[in-house]
Amino acid sequence: MHLKHKTAFAQFTAAPKLHPGLIAGTMVETCNGWTQVQDVIMGTKVATFDGGFRPVTQVTRQPDATTLWCVPGGTLGACSDLLMTEDQHLALTFPTCRALYGLPLVLAPVSALAGHCGIHPIQSKPAPVHRLHFAEGEILWAQTGALIHAGIDGQDSPYRKLSYGETRALLLMMSDHTYTPDLAA
Repeated sequence: MHLKHKTAFAQFTAAPKLHPGLIAGTMVETCNGWTQVQDVIMGTKVATFDGGFRPVTQVTRQPDATTLWCVPGGTLGACSDLLMTEDQHLALTFPTCRALYGLPLVLAPVSALAGHCGIHPIQSKPAPVHRLHFAEGEILWAQTGALIHAGIDGQDSPYRKLSYGETRALLLMMSDHTYTPDLAA
């Protein structure tokens, strides 16, 4: 028996690829000193890794995040505990980055860093997420020393984003860290 019908496909526009935001309470460096991300407004100049202070072109609020990751204070430059969404990327500047990838800086998904220096997922109440928009992709200074990626909606980052496996390989190749088992696997 043969079915004789036509298959129709609806016309649709793909949802834009959104860059992750920062959890309320995250401190970012501005021209006026360290400021909580929820207090940053359009036009505020925020410190970036490679471009000095760049103006924020827009600030939007995303739906609250329920799955968060904790980067403990003292880890990757953070002065105090840094809460991040699971889709956020941290910039790593280890000498091993240059040795493995030929780059002084790479972006690693926070979830792939599980177990490194105590980075772990946490259960929390929904937390407000704020996205800072810039004219181009930036890496921001947060919690006085951590480097967090802030991309551009709908565009790929100009920085090299490592996969989960590449990040785990990088951690294994580093001789200056205490390895702990992968908690996300």
